[in-house]
Amino acid sequence: MGHSFVLTSNFDAIRSFILRGQNPNYPFFLGTHPDVDLTQGGQSKTSRSHVILLEWGSDLRSIIAYIELFGVTRYKIILTNNYKGLFRTDIPKGHYFDLDRRMIVEMKKGRIVLP
Repeated sequence: MGHSFVLTSNFDAIRSFILRGQNPNYPFFLGTHPDVDLTQGGQSKTSRSHVILLEWGSDLRSIIAYIELFGVTRYKIILTNNYKGLFRTDIPKGHYFDLDRRMIVEMKKGRIVLP
């Protein structure tokens, strides 16, 4: 998304958690979600891959990260619960990290549909 986006005060709370262990003033970790399929067909291309997707929350104020590690472990994290800025049409956005081929592929824009 670029440094001018991620370095805004919108992400200060989650940044403080990552850098200093200070919990944000909102519930940010929504747990592991084995039911969230981040890859086409329900299976990752390889077990040595990661997927990171950003999506607007249903309130269109929060920005949520869906993270899949090694094609198995899936997390849902609220990066900000009250985004203050212009609505970004480049969200949703994602990347597929292929560790075997050492490639990063931008995923096509689309909605994440939860069952």
